[in-house]
Parts: sequence; structure tokens; C-alpha cells
Amino acid sequence: MKGESSRRTRVPKLSMAGIDMSVLLVSTAIVIALTFLAVVPVTAEEQVEVRVSAPEEVEEGKTFDVTIDISEVTDLDSAQFDLSFGSGVVNVTDVTDGSLDGETIPILTWDFIDADTIRIILNAPGTEGVSGSGYLAKIGFVVKGEGGD
Repeated sequence: MKGESSRRTRVPKLSMAGIDMSVLLVSTAIVIALTFLAVVPVTAEEQVEVRVSAPEEVEEGKTFDVTIDISEVTDLDSAQFDLSFGSGVVNVTDVTDGSLDGETIPILTWDFIDADTIRIILNAPGTEGVSGSGYLAKIGFVVKGEGGD
């Protein structure tokens, strides 16, 4: 409407080499942390990169998707990780299967551990592991806080 400014929350892009932790910030209140990822060990020559991919800005009341991207993984059979976020600003609406080089990586289960954390477990059944690059899961969020929260 004329005279009204839309409220937007800025989401900086962050990436990380390795599998220890990835962080996404929506303003200063939201933190999505990739805290644990169990994968089959890789050789020293390979470098697996895990990162959170999200839009830079999201308007209040809108939905957005975050993917947990992974590259150069070898023989991924299963994984588990926790995502923490500011539930006063965003909420998880859905978690869907991942994909590595066109092969679906099914979500075995996901659940809220508490109001600010979900745990996601994935498994590629019937395989000895999937190799390549893609994303482990797609997480849907809705922004419920105001810009600057």
C-alpha cells in the first residue's frame, strides 16, 4: 500500500568447508545450525562441503525454503543433523527429501526436539551409498516475526 514499507528480514549467505557446523542468520535472532552430520568417512584427498542455502530477504508472513547443500560426498548412506532457529521469528512448516546428482535421498524422519530445534534423519535404503553433490534436505519456513526481530 502507498506509504507503507514492506518488512523484510535479511538472510546472509554463509558457507563452510567440512561437516562441523553451518549457520544461517535471519537478522540477529534466527540461527539455523547444522550441528551434526554422520556420513561415511571420506578419503583425505576429498573435501566435502556442507552449507545452508537460503534467500537473502524474506518478507513478514511469507514462506521460504532452505536447502542443506552438500558437495563432493562419497558413499553417503545416512545422515542425522539438528537445525536450531529462533522460533519467535520463524517456524518450520515442512521437511522434504534431498537429492544427490539426481538420486533421491529420503527423509526417514524429522521431529521437533524443542521449540527452536528440529532433528532430521535421512537414509538411502538399498544402496551402499550415494556419491556426488546436491542437497540433503529442503526445509520450509514461515516468517512470523517482524523485520529486525
